[in-house]
Amino acid sequence: MASVEVASPATNARRKRKRRKMQEFEIDWIPEDTGPPYEAAEELGTHTIDKMCKAKFGHTNWARMSAVTPYDLHNNPCDIDYENGIVFFHKAINV
Repeated sequence: MASVEVASPATNARRKRKRRKMQEFEIDWIPEDTGPPYEAAEELGTHTIDKMCKAKFGHTNWARMSAVTPYDLHNNPCDIDYENGIVFFHKAINV
């Protein structure tokens, strides 16, 4: 008969602790942001946006979404064109 080594309860406890520790440190890989998954639309020219704003509100007070802060939007009534990324302010002068 071959001899078989039996692990002691202390050895089994150490193995379980090691398994638990390894499970605690498992990290899911999250890829870096590589940009939007869509193709950016071509921007409208300033002359075209001026014409649109002048026709709708009688002035040319507008801004691109990338240049507007939440403070500007909160204090000045406006219409937002999400498709083109343009904010048309209702008043000719911002507060």
